[in-house]
This record gives sequence, C-alpha cells and structure tokens, in this order.
Amino acid sequence: MVSMQVSAKRGVSARLIVTLSLLTAMIIAAIIAGVYFAPVTAPNVVGMSVPEAAAKLANAGIRIEVAAKAGVVTDQSPIAGERWTRGDDFVLTYTNDTGTHVIGGNDFDG
Repeated sequence: MVSMQVSAKRGVSARLIVTLSLLTAMIIAAIIAGVYFAPVTAPNVVGMSVPEAAAKLANAGIRIEVAAKAGVVTDQSPIAGERWTRGDDFVLTYTNDTGTHVIGGNDFDG
C-alpha cells in the first residue's frame, strides 16, 4: 500500500514537472516571437547615400543587404513613419550614374 502511494506521488510530480516545463517553453517562445516580430517605425532615409540609409535602417532594426551599392536613395517603401514588421517587404529606390535601381524586399537579416 505504501509503495503505491509513493509511486502515485512520483507520477504526479513527474506530470507537474513536464507541464511546468512545457508552459515555460511556451512563455519563452511567445516572448521571443514578440520581440522578433515586433513592428518598428520606418525612419526617413530618402536623400541619404545607400550605405548611410542601410546604417540608419539597421539602427532601427531593419536590415537590407546593400553590399557594393552606391547612389542616393530617392524613395522608400514603407514610407517614413509607417510600421514595418520583419518578413514584410522594405524596398529602397536609389539613383546613381548608371540609372535608377531597387534593392530590398523581405528582411535580409536572417
């Protein structure tokens, strides 16, 4: 009789540990998702050089691959002040000696 009570207590304890572990994992996942997918306000980068614009966007949490790109940003989408969420498109239009170009799209940070 005593061994059945001890066994039952161990079963309850094991289930409680599993339940609490799953609950903790779900809470951590929700926090990470909230931070990772939190919207940011698009800064104004029109008129900046492409590298300056990329740096300002990176400071706001928006990463766009601009390696070896040169020119002046003439347009951006979303426009300054709009909300941007990771996974949404962020596009820069810029001009240089060779014409008008577009870079960006989905988040390039990862």
